[in-house]
Amino acid sequence: MAGELVKFGDWISEGWKLFTLQWQTWVLASLFHLIFVLIIIGCYLFGIMVPVSSGGEPNLLMFVPILIAIPIFLPASVFLSGGMHRMAQKQLRGETISIKDVFSCTDCFGRLLIAAILTGIAVSIGAMLCLFPGYIVTAMLFFTVPIIVDKNVGAIEALEQSYELVKRDWLMFTLFVFVVNLIAGIGANLCIVGILITAPLLFTITAVAYRDCFGLEGVTTLALSGLQTDTPYIYRSPADENAIYSRQNPQCPHCNSYMPVTATFCPKCGSRP
Repeated sequence: MAGELVKFGDWISEGWKLFTLQWQTWVLASLFHLIFVLIIIGCYLFGIMVPVSSGGEPNLLMFVPILIAIPIFLPASVFLSGGMHRMAQKQLRGETISIKDVFSCTDCFGRLLIAAILTGIAVSIGAMLCLFPGYIVTAMLFFTVPIIVDKNVGAIEALEQSYELVKRDWLMFTLFVFVVNLIAGIGANLCIVGILITAPLLFTITAVAYRDCFGLEGVTTLALSGLQTDTPYIYRSPADENAIYSRQNPQCPHCNSYMPVTATFCPKCGSRP
């Protein structure tokens, strides 16, 4: 049934609150993640667009940093994106995050790069089919990176798990992914620098959605309403912990794999509990 998995308002709201708890760290982390993009955009604007718009000649020397940044951009972006996803998952677990978390995915960089290449190929093929299928493919593979970072699985298995989950509510997930990417990129309209504030929302919102769809070890519920002000990085449920655990069903009745209480479907076999 459409909409039974996607929790638009809850995920976006909790992702925003997660960002605001340590916004300084997230903004600095975004600077590392977006540095190559900012180099390319900056050189293009000041070396080409500004001179041409003022009636001058473009500065061809500005192409040099662009040509250097582009080959480095893909692997660097993949590596840093993985770190940002891991950073968001750490914060959901109640751990203190820091800038060094952005560089924490050395253990799975190869798998992340393979997944990025396969995802790029699939999205490109989908985009050639009247564009909209490209958005669908993007949504289908949306959880690939969080799965690799959290579960330490291979690229193909992560792609398959993301696809199996999203296909059950693919239309709403497609709309959700479109909106989240729109929110994350909207800061580019605020003198470009604004993207340092909006870009982290892609990772915090994704972490919240991932928790609800696949479960996240060490987290039962975000329960921001029960956040204690004297412990700003630790989430506590307002409900009694024994009541929470008594409602958990830790195993799928069909395949006996881990079945988090927040998941609607088993992340392993896809069956309903």
